[in-house]
Amino acid sequence: MELTQINRGEIYFDTNIFIYALEDSKEHREQIAALFARIQQTGSLLVTSELTLAECLVKPFENEDELSIQHYERYIKNSEFLKVKAVTRTILKEAARNKAIYRNKLPDSIHLATAMHSGCAIFVTNDANIRSPDNITMLVLKDLTINY
Repeated sequence: MELTQINRGEIYFDTNIFIYALEDSKEHREQIAALFARIQQTGSLLVTSELTLAECLVKPFENEDELSIQHYERYIKNSEFLKVKAVTRTILKEAARNKAIYRNKLPDSIHLATAMHSGCAIFVTNDANIRSPDNITMLVLKDLTINY
């Protein structure tokens, strides 16, 4: 998959992308840097769900890591380049429909419903098992081709 599939527009980020970026994952550093460079180059807007923050905070709460909690809270909030969408009743109903159709896990179905409701044409994840409708392009981080 090519990063050139990202053009101006709204791009959905799954939780794992935030974890890799904010924890500075050595394994995914090159793909994350290229991904953010492409997003900046195209002027794309990032979108995610409030669920992302909850998923990101599990490990810091387990470890009683207040610095990591603050770190995630600082970056996963509405800003000029990131829109964090509420988990509404409409999203939950669409998530249930997605789960029934695509057989994804419920959190993945909530992410997918949020992306769909937000008009995102691209969904960036590192989970190759998430299934989606044809009108959403799934970009799996580990499969991204980076051309220099």
